[in-house]
Amino acid sequence: MKALRVLVADDSPLVLRMIEKMLAGAGYGVLTARDGLEAIEKAVADGVDLVIMDVMMPRMNGYQACRLLKTEPSTQAVPVIILTSKDQAGDRFWGLETGADYYITKDSEPQRILELVKNILSTDGRARPRPAEARSTGVDILSRVNDLLDRKLYEATILSEIGRVARSLMQFDETFTSVMALVARLVEFTVGAMAFVEQDDLEVEVLLNRRAAPAVVDEAKARVLQAAVAARGGEPIGRIHARLHAPPGSGHSAEETALGAFASFPVVTNGRLAGLLAVTGRPVGRLTAEAQAFLAQVANQAYIVMENSRLFERV
Repeated sequence: MKALRVLVADDSPLVLRMIEKMLAGAGYGVLTARDGLEAIEKAVADGVDLVIMDVMMPRMNGYQACRLLKTEPSTQAVPVIILTSKDQAGDRFWGLETGADYYITKDSEPQRILELVKNILSTDGRARPRPAEARSTGVDILSRVNDLLDRKLYEATILSEIGRVARSLMQFDETFTSVMALVARLVEFTVGAMAFVEQDDLEVEVLLNRRAAPAVVDEAKARVLQAAVAARGGEPIGRIHARLHAPPGSGHSAEETALGAFASFPVVTNGRLAGLLAVTGRPVGRLTAEAQAFLAQVANQAYIVMENSRLFERV
């Protein structure tokens, strides 16, 4: 059976040799790296099964390297152990937020590190195949880092803009159209909706972002109802009330005669469906898994902002 491969990244030669010798003695294949950039290059090129990574390293620290590993399709399933001399709550939180699967301090007994590696690899399964693609260079890796930073900045900007809408205390209709306009920056939808669950009733606010035939709008409403029932585990909806918004400019496009793709993002509070963001249109069918994950995050924040506006207006 082919030996499982572990990549160890640390800028301390002493720590590197100690962990390498310990893992090799336990029968693992060991690759080493002296900085985060080299670690990324080897992880992508050599198809490792586990990464042990120090936090403080030159060129690219462990947090940055971990985040990139978890966004790279070929390495996102590889378990990552963050190894550091720090043991503050903030450091632990940030390590896990960047996607690390485990966190252990350097002052831990070496046997603890070995036991952790054995436990992870015994449950994680067989060795991963060595990738056939060309080896990534440092330039390739830095380009991916820049793309990642650009994307994260864009996502942070969208969430910040939704928060700004909340602080402006606008009327609900204005809040709804403003937030959905921000959603339209993420995906160019034809019909968008935010549903609010009140006991067994469904209040649906529908936004027409592009011209659409009445049948398309009706189908979108029906799909929202189906998605809400599915998110409630099949529990039926008693009553549905939908209201259509068509902001200025939405009628300038060619009329859509088919629904296209449909995607919904439930908002769950205390184990029950509280709301649901839905978008339809051909571009929706091209959403990546990463874009869908971010839209699910947007759905939660958008729901909070809109629900607060609804309550404020009622008061």
